[in-house]
Amino acid sequence: MPDRAPGATGAETECRRLCRYLVGGSPPPAIVDTYIRALETVAPDLGQAARIDRLLSRAAQSSRLGLALADAYAGRFRRSTPLRQHLTLLCAILESSPPYHGRITGRSFTTPRVALFRVGAALLRHGLLLLTAVLIFGPVHVAGGGQPVPHTS
Repeated sequence: MPDRAPGATGAETECRRLCRYLVGGSPPPAIVDTYIRALETVAPDLGQAARIDRLLSRAAQSSRLGLALADAYAGRFRRSTPLRQHLTLLCAILESSPPYHGRITGRSFTTPRVALFRVGAALLRHGLLLLTAVLIFGPVHVAGGGQPVPHTS
């Protein structure tokens, strides 16, 4: 399914992409509308963001893998980046929405063996993502110092 619906705004496209990443499906129009309204009040200015934050945002827009890598890196090293702020905002919206509440809160009934396997698989996946993300984003972060720079493009 394409990220961009005909006539969709950047915020709509972003909401769909982030929702697929977080819960594995496209959001209903009510979630998109709520996200856009909430984003209008809390949207950070990427123009004054650090070089690494802009790179993370661009990577998140590039593909599902780019989003996963950017999230892994930002979750460990850039927790207040605009990408993490948008993910947190959408998580809060989804958590309060009945169709997604269980997926976000982790409510699931399973055996201890299956739960242990899922935790192990998630740890392995996250570890590989984080290692790859450090190799990709780390040099830019170190070289840029994480300081805000004027947006030039």
